[in-house]
Amino acid sequence: LGAPLSSDDVATDAGATCAAAMGQYCVGVFPGVGRAASCLRQHLAVAKRRRDPCAIEVNQFFATVRRAVVKYNAALAKGCAPELSPAGVCAGAAKGAAGEAQAAKPTQFACLLKHRARLTEACAAAVLEEEIEEAQDVRLDDAIMSACEGDLAERCAGVAAALKMDCLAEAVREGSKQKPLSETCGKAVFSHLLEKAGDIRLDPTLFGTCAGELKKFCADEAFGDARKKKCLFDIRTEPRFGDECRLAIEAAASFEARDARLLGLSSACDFDMGQLCAEAAATTARSEAAAEGSSARCLVAHLDKITSRKCKKQVERLAAVNSELWSSNAEVEVGCDRDRKKFCGGVGDSEVQGCLRARLPELSSECRAAEFKEIQVENQGGLQLKPAFLRACGQVLLGCASECGSSPALSAACALRCLRQLQADGGRSELRRAPPTEPGGEPGPAVEMTPRCQRQVDLLTAAASTDFRLVPGLPQHCARDIQNLCSAEATSKGPTGEGPAGAVLGCLSSKRRKVKDPDCAQSLKDLEVAKALAPEADAGTMHACKEDTDLFCTGVKGPKMHECLQKHISLLGPKCLHVEFGRMRAATENALFNPALKQACMGPIQSGACAAQHSSAPGLLRCLEDLVIGGGGASGGGMMPNAKSSQAVPEACKAEVSKLVKLKNKDYRLNPVLAEACDADIDRLCLSARLAIDASEALGDGRVIECLIDQRNKLRGPGCEEAVKRKMIQRVQDATNDPAMVLDCGSEIEALCFDSAPGMGNLHRCLFMDHYNFLSERCKARERGYQVMKRRDAGLNPLLLEHCAPVLDKHCKADWPVRATGGSGGSGGVTQVVKCLEAHMDTLETTPACRSRVLQEPILRAKSLLLNPDLDEVCARDLSSLVALGKCGQEGETVESLEQELSGRDVACLLSHERQVTDLCQTALLNVKRARAKDLRANPGGVGACKQDIDRFCAFESYGKGGVNRCLQRHLGVSGQPPSSSFEALSKGCAELQTDILLDEARDFVANPLLEIACANERERFCSGVVDGNSRIQTCLSSRAKKAPQSMSQACLSEIQRVWFSLEVAAHLVGGVEAARKTLLLKDTIHWMHFKAFTAANAVWAAKLLCLVAMLGCLGTVIFLSAGQHAAAVTHACNKLGRAMSVVQDPGRSKRGA
Repeated sequence: LGAPLSSDDVATDAGATCAAAMGQYCVGVFPGVGRAASCLRQHLAVAKRRRDPCAIEVNQFFATVRRAVVKYNAALAKGCAPELSPAGVCAGAAKGAAGEAQAAKPTQFACLLKHRARLTEACAAAVLEEEIEEAQDVRLDDAIMSACEGDLAERCAGVAAALKMDCLAEAVREGSKQKPLSETCGKAVFSHLLEKAGDIRLDPTLFGTCAGELKKFCADEAFGDARKKKCLFDIRTEPRFGDECRLAIEAAASFEARDARLLGLSSACDFDMGQLCAEAAATTARSEAAAEGSSARCLVAHLDKITSRKCKKQVERLAAVNSELWSSNAEVEVGCDRDRKKFCGGVGDSEVQGCLRARLPELSSECRAAEFKEIQVENQGGLQLKPAFLRACGQVLLGCASECGSSPALSAACALRCLRQLQADGGRSELRRAPPTEPGGEPGPAVEMTPRCQRQVDLLTAAASTDFRLVPGLPQHCARDIQNLCSAEATSKGPTGEGPAGAVLGCLSSKRRKVKDPDCAQSLKDLEVAKALAPEADAGTMHACKEDTDLFCTGVKGPKMHECLQKHISLLGPKCLHVEFGRMRAATENALFNPALKQACMGPIQSGACAAQHSSAPGLLRCLEDLVIGGGGASGGGMMPNAKSSQAVPEACKAEVSKLVKLKNKDYRLNPVLAEACDADIDRLCLSARLAIDASEALGDGRVIECLIDQRNKLRGPGCEEAVKRKMIQRVQDATNDPAMVLDCGSEIEALCFDSAPGMGNLHRCLFMDHYNFLSERCKARERGYQVMKRRDAGLNPLLLEHCAPVLDKHCKADWPVRATGGSGGSGGVTQVVKCLEAHMDTLETTPACRSRVLQEPILRAKSLLLNPDLDEVCARDLSSLVALGKCGQEGETVESLEQELSGRDVACLLSHERQVTDLCQTALLNVKRARAKDLRANPGGVGACKQDIDRFCAFESYGKGGVNRCLQRHLGVSGQPPSSSFEALSKGCAELQTDILLDEARDFVANPLLEIACANERERFCSGVVDGNSRIQTCLSSRAKKAPQSMSQACLSEIQRVWFSLEVAAHLVGGVEAARKTLLLKDTIHWMHFKAFTAANAVWAAKLLCLVAMLGCLGTVIFLSAGQHAAAVTHACNKLGRAMSVVQDPGRSKRGA
């Protein structure tokens, strides 16, 4: 335009540095008063040509006029006209002039900066543009240039103009003591940093370094209020995030976190600062030249007391930065500098905290105290105070939304609990799924634990394991329980976490069953789960067991480390033994504390037979034990695993549960229910065994439990009997669950029962039924004891219960479950159950397997009084008397040796001398008679003399319903005819045995099971008031049959006739008075026989029988004759034998009387 150039604008004439740019961007702009410079600066910045020679010259121009920048910056002057007007906020500010020295009062631009909050939108935008330009070149910043001219010349002489501000700021950030800035410059630089902290554009180095990340990750975030910086910091761990930007944003965040003013907390937290941190705020305010963290640290320490929502949110963010960046907390940085160099050399700033906390017990006292405070602060809030954890586990935590919520402030305790449960589930669970993407939609995929998340969980666990105050929520929840249970340990902890590591936690853990507060109990449970899952993250375990792990378990991690140490428990050092025994106690208390078991049994726990017990720690373990091993019912009667349910249990689960049960059977202390319920009984009955075990923390050998079992009839504690019963069932189920059994019979089990699968009593059956005579005396005694227990309690008979469960459930509820009866068994024991099962042998529910087990019981009971509790209870004294008189056993043989032989000789002796025992014993012997009448194998001594006869005559008959006996008895004679000498008869011994059985049946109704079954209805209808014994019921039934045969079933009539014929045959075999006296043990009158029509010969034979009866002392016999014409023959026969008999003819048949 031909106008002359002026010193108040950049040169733009031909040949000038900016001539070309002027022609390209600013045609039409008249130079002067900075118009050309303003236009060029704007366009060159847009064109990203800040380093062009013209741009440098433009900046040089503005540097010379920096005190009068408003005058020379047309956009600024125009945009801020209202503020600079006579009525504006900056009306009296100095206008300044090019090259003017600093004036007494602030310039117009300084005034605008001071009143930033009151500026109009246009002015604020113009001021920001000027600030951005100043940030690019320190020469444009009047305040800095005025205060730091000497510092720039001394410290930053060789630094490019664009980096001079960084040079000064670095000195402030580092707090350099060797070469500090001058006081005036330091204040100006710190003030500059305070003013520019809210907008990343005012930090050109950071802005340029992170330009790509800003565009890629934070494009939607608005500038101002540090939003762009916060976005970069929060997302800096994304895979595509550049390392250079990450380091830069971490450095910026670390510095800003050191001073509440840099974060804008002074305004946001004004009220809370005054209430909570007035002194600290004053200290911070006095620090004008450097970051001072007093107020920031104070606000963080009182996070839980802050009332302003806006303030609390910002302080939570500060605490989150402190938790990640160790250098952001001056106290941690100073206190932990040596520890960082020692343990974490080469580790980045964001990883130092995790590195230090992983070694918390090893840190110096200063560093440990600083970290302790930091962790306590983090535990005050939700997971937003643990950003590293939240980032690593964010996706995994989606599966915890249903129980913990989806808010960032979700409870750290709940999140950790959820993640540990997921870890215990093997790292993946179908029950933990991401929430639906839309309301009402389908749940997302199942979440999976990641290595990054696992690392964070372990870090939190490691810190928490050293001090109860570092466990999220525990200090608040457990305050009262600590006071009541662990006050001594609490007083020794030290004010800053430097006391005995884990002393209070150890106390609470050992007494957790006494903890009252449910939230405290839950916190302790969470911590125990963590210790079980990651022992290497448990400071207590690693401190106590370092030498042992190095020696026995090198390279073993996770739950397997505990398994490894426990395999070598007898070799562990005292400290490690203490820790591992505590771990075993926990694992036997709650399935969650036993990761291997929980993972192996996931099916039964989550959706199977034990799903209903999932929330109950004792109930869940008991359910698993009962499902796999068998343990006990609520009523105390005992329970065995259902076959179908047990088959559905994975083999891995069976193995883990079996291992757990074996462990619990070794030491009463590993059975929390038993230890508590039986505490008084143990002191009263088993004190010496207890003292021997309690003297050390070595694993016991089962002596206390064995003592309780031996003394079970003396137990008094509520619930003790049931708890002991569970141990009895488990040991009956699997012999190897009894440590003493393994000691006494281990070699026999290995040699003789190697092909018998453990469980369901198989090993006991192998030892007793198949190889008893080959066992050592110690093993015999041990096995005999188990058989005695089984005979005294139906709940200890696994196969009987398994195979007969449907019958028991449907027909025998009155008899099952029966309560353990202690020493004697009694009428409520096995006998009642077996009788009920026998009565329902032919029901649809009775399987062949059940029938076989029921038939086996009387056979075993006949072997010894020890195995027949009902008989033992009433006949023991009788047996002792007979042995003392020399009538039983060999010379010098004792009752104990006779019983322990298990040959049946003791029972046989009682039967042989029946007339010499008490009435109670005689009544009890009826069960033996009844059993052998049904099944000859139930005879004391077994089939004995009849074995060859059975093979010869009855090989195809089945036992159990009297079939074998009936078959043998057919060879005593022919029905309806007396036996003849030409008849092929039984061997003498078998004939005598069968004769005994026949005579028993004739005398006692209950000793004749077939008659009892055939005439059950008739007895109820016609003879209900008749007492059994001395053939009274038979007489009643016989009389009814004679009077009204049509009222009786054919089965009953046939059985009555068979009974009469049995006596007929028996008498023929007696062969004389002495033989009859040995065989026919009838004391009173036989008056029930019902004669059919006879031939004369048969009548004479019958007379001989009657006279034999009379000779045995059976006087006054009354004979009912159905045919009167035989009366004379009978009377004649008796007279010939020299005994008078009273013969009465049936009045209904004849008018004759006698």
